[in-house]
Amino acid sequence: MDNVSLNLLIHALATLLCLILAQVLIHKEPRRMINGFLLELALYHGAFAVLYIGFLIAPETVGMVIGLIFNFFILFSLLGTSLLLMVDGVLVLKREGFSLTHLQPLVWSLFILAGDYAWYLNCFSGVSGNFMEVALQVFMMNIVLYVPLALGGFVLYSFTYRRLKKPTDCPYVIVLGCGIRKDGTVTPLLKGRLDVAIRWYEQGNRQARFIVSGGQGKNEVVSEAAAMKQYLLSQGIPGEKIIEENRSTNTRENLLFSNAIMEKEGKGTQCIIATSDYHVLRAVLLARELKMDAQGIGGKTALYYVPAASLREYLALVMRHKPMIVVYLVYVIGVTIASMFL
Repeated sequence: MDNVSLNLLIHALATLLCLILAQVLIHKEPRRMINGFLLELALYHGAFAVLYIGFLIAPETVGMVIGLIFNFFILFSLLGTSLLLMVDGVLVLKREGFSLTHLQPLVWSLFILAGDYAWYLNCFSGVSGNFMEVALQVFMMNIVLYVPLALGGFVLYSFTYRRLKKPTDCPYVIVLGCGIRKDGTVTPLLKGRLDVAIRWYEQGNRQARFIVSGGQGKNEVVSEAAAMKQYLLSQGIPGEKIIEENRSTNTRENLLFSNAIMEKEGKGTQCIIATSDYHVLRAVLLARELKMDAQGIGGKTALYYVPAASLREYLALVMRHKPMIVVYLVYVIGVTIASMFL
């Protein structure tokens, strides 16, 4: 078997294995980050499998064209992503003000631009030197490219999870709070969370009760829970259907204090968590850590704010799942270096 056929076989089998494992694990427990990593690895290996099919069935010149198209696609995809993040970073800073969170799109755009340059050097200039020099260049290229690759895995599974079917017989829907306006009304971001909870409630889930969760900040005239309750009342939700949890200051406390309310009522603790679309995956992963029987739904977020918010969520997950991130990084680098011998 020649090198092209061997590479095709390896990548095809890896694609199939990743897809099967992802399907099994998502069915068993959708609230795991490994599901996203497996889906991304399936895309990673699948892309190379298609590339090697082109080399195998096409004449040499056509195979070279396919390879160039593949490399240019990666090159311009990374470049486009980097430029979009730069533009979005400037827009977020202008509309939301300066903060480390709002600065993230600009910082990440530079990482991805560096990865794009590494891809260019590897595919169009070529790596050269003795074996150790080549191995070092490949290793450094994958260290840089790991950033957009791992981020892509998070975005991919976050998108996938939000489209999985959610339970319709839960006794509670927990709405996670965020900042409110100075006059005590809900912000567009918080309104999106409440609206998606209302839609879920109205789509055959009227047995459920709302737990609006959020304390009162230093600059807030009322608690977030009180502001959310007022909004729900204005949308026709009966007052007896709304429970206020007004002590929490972060997502973990939102879930812990809301779970305590459900346990105290003794009507079961299965629930739906309503939050912003970019926040759904982290919320349900945290719920799983807390051993809560919860799935999540997401409200719409202003498009310009999604990249900055998604980057923040990704970094938060990295800090909570360091071993898995390291394993994934080693895997991607190992596969690439192993390909040098084939």
